[in-house]
Amino acid sequence: MKEDICSIPINDIFNDNDGCPICRMYELLESNTVKYILGAAKMEPDIRIQTNQKGFCRHHYDKMLASNSRLQLALILETHLEEYQKDSPKEFSAFARSKTESCYVCERIDFNFERLMRNMFVLFETEAEFREKFRNSPKLCFKHAKLCISPTAKKVIKKNYKEFESAVFDIVNKNVEDMCKQLRDFCEMYDYKNAGKAVSSDAKLSVERAVEFLI
Repeated sequence: MKEDICSIPINDIFNDNDGCPICRMYELLESNTVKYILGAAKMEPDIRIQTNQKGFCRHHYDKMLASNSRLQLALILETHLEEYQKDSPKEFSAFARSKTESCYVCERIDFNFERLMRNMFVLFETEAEFREKFRNSPKLCFKHAKLCISPTAKKVIKKNYKEFESAVFDIVNKNVEDMCKQLRDFCEMYDYKNAGKAVSSDAKLSVERAVEFLI
């Protein structure tokens, strides 16, 4: 398979057979974006203007707090809070409403995630080795399985779309079949007739895994 700057991160993610690979793609972008914001970007005037205007959601404030980069976050917060100093209650009211509807990190991730997904579709269309790798993925969460069969995928994957759609369906179907079995085993733990019977670790984690798949 031909490797380049677009294909290497996707192939690396699909080489790891643990969980949903597209979730890992998103998590990689999220981690890199948070590091970027708290790194050199905090001193870039054009980035600071955007973060001052858009702010951050609670989830990404928590991510930044967890990074222990408190000085960097303090510098960002200092100029961001200055945006809240308005001349009139009416001006502040409109401003405050807008601040609950945007997050610089979310928007940057979404922008890059869309392009990463498109690159993944291109790889499936053009590289037989990647098609095999995708088919062998152990899991796809429901959210990202739905995203895989979007109109964008159909537009990019022309020759091999039916194979792609079938691969997505097969992976999800296998996941659901396994989860249903594990949930049945979990429920049977509470039947008095099975008292003392050993239960697999998969069954014990089945509820959490089913929720993770769905959301």
